[in-house]
Amino acid sequence: MKKPKGVGMRFIDLARSERKRIVYLVFEEAKVMKRQIGKVNYHELSRKLFAKTNVYLWPSTVRSWLIGEVIPMRAGKQRKPREPPDEDGQIVRGLIATDLHRHDAYNTIWLLLHTTKDFYAQSLQKFFTKYGWTTVKPELIQRTPEWRMSAYLDYQLWARELQKPIDDLSLQEKMKLLSGLITGDGWITLTHTKRERVCFVISIGSSRKHKSEIVHQVLDSISIPHGISKTRRRGRLATIGDIVIKTKTYYEYVVTISAKNAVLEVLNNTKFLQPFREAKRILALRFIEKDILDGDLVKPVWDWLRFVEKASTIRSQIRACELIPDEKFGRKNLDKQQMLKHLHKKLCKYADMVRELKPKATKIISDLRVAPLLSTSLFSQIISRLLSGESYVWN
Repeated sequence: MKKPKGVGMRFIDLARSERKRIVYLVFEEAKVMKRQIGKVNYHELSRKLFAKTNVYLWPSTVRSWLIGEVIPMRAGKQRKPREPPDEDGQIVRGLIATDLHRHDAYNTIWLLLHTTKDFYAQSLQKFFTKYGWTTVKPELIQRTPEWRMSAYLDYQLWARELQKPIDDLSLQEKMKLLSGLITGDGWITLTHTKRERVCFVISIGSSRKHKSEIVHQVLDSISIPHGISKTRRRGRLATIGDIVIKTKTYYEYVVTISAKNAVLEVLNNTKFLQPFREAKRILALRFIEKDILDGDLVKPVWDWLRFVEKASTIRSQIRACELIPDEKFGRKNLDKQQMLKHLHKKLCKYADMVRELKPKATKIISDLRVAPLLSTSLFSQIISRLLSGESYVWN
């Protein structure tokens, strides 16, 4: 039996007495099933409970209760109730359109992110905590140690928010949606102009045409000038960690914002959940406002930020590698210690680059006096550490 979306009640929403009754039924039905057929079929038990109580429990939840992995109704272990979208709801929509994988099941919208950057995963976890239960844990994906962030939203509360026509959104909601899109698939780069000056460019790329059309529609609706390029990628070699792969997508679509006033408007009205991207947003704003666009001043800061992010990403992988059990490496015939040795070697390489660029970059950042911009920023700690010349590592 497949339960339709939005039908039935959630265990977490029941009164405590009702939850106790459901837990009792789970164990009683499990005893009956084991007596009748000699084993417990968790999927069948879940279906029986739903038919009797109109409350759906995941088979994995039923299993974890029965084998003692999780103790139901334990004091202090109840998950936080799921909350409806607030003024940041469209940021979630932008993230789903880019970095997050969405899976709808019963009353839940399950969002999943795999990344080598623990500082990004934890930033998203902090953001999604206000909407419900979130987790971050290390995982071995193929041959790469990564971090998995999971967030769980209420389907009935969020379905409408994630399907609003873009033309019906307010200006603030459109900027929030743009913040999510750039956080996921965007970047801030430099291009050289005449007389050794540079200008800042915001780009959002995707191999899916419909995703680039979402970005185009948002920018078009708020009259932000932009361009769209289409680049053939079929057969091009790409790398994910240490793995070289041949791209399967035919084209990459990139939306670019390059006009100075347009870049300034976007940077002023957005905020990014990727910590280093947010740091670049703040610094780019300050460079533009003070008209410091000399390539000799801007490029060392951008190069330094790039190397600091790479070093922090490798540290993230090292932490993930150390936390993943040895047996998971053994199942894939991988040498954990050899992998750690390789990651530490890469870290030393980027750490040397960071040290070489740090004196000049931190002096330039200090001269920008960015501190007044940070009174309400969630990422003030990033710039504070950059100002002091420290590498940024998420704690």
